[in-house]
Amino acid sequence: MATILAVSSAHANPYRQPLQTRGYTVNTVAVPPISIGIKSVRASPMLAAEILVEVQNFMPRALEPTLLVNGEPAGYSAGIAEVRRDGTTVLRFIVENASVLQENASLAVQMGDDESTRGQLMTPLDRSAIKPLSEADAQRSGLKRNLFED
Repeated sequence: MATILAVSSAHANPYRQPLQTRGYTVNTVAVPPISIGIKSVRASPMLAAEILVEVQNFMPRALEPTLLVNGEPAGYSAGIAEVRRDGTTVLRFIVENASVLQENASLAVQMGDDESTRGQLMTPLDRSAIKPLSEADAQRSGLKRNLFED
């Protein structure tokens, strides 16, 4: 009887269940210069992709959310952007290397390196749907508006 309970409770553990992804949007953002002490990590602002992923019934865990593009980790977690009354949490990711954002790339989110929590987004990446940087931010940063302009 104890074995059955252990297996049953492990299967029902909500922290080990796949994330319930609902959708996503991609925006072009300007990321600021970064310095650590006297060392410059990023000398000037640059364009990056902000990917906002909607997850239903999100439960914070001991691991950071990880964005996967074509099955590979991409970018970094920038926290929770929004929590809605309907139980939807919007997770925010920043991808500085735009070359990984290929047309029709598959997107998924998981907690850390725990593949059992992976939630696949059903819609592949459409680069034409990436929202450009606002005109005001483009003028302020001196950057172009579109992530994939030459």
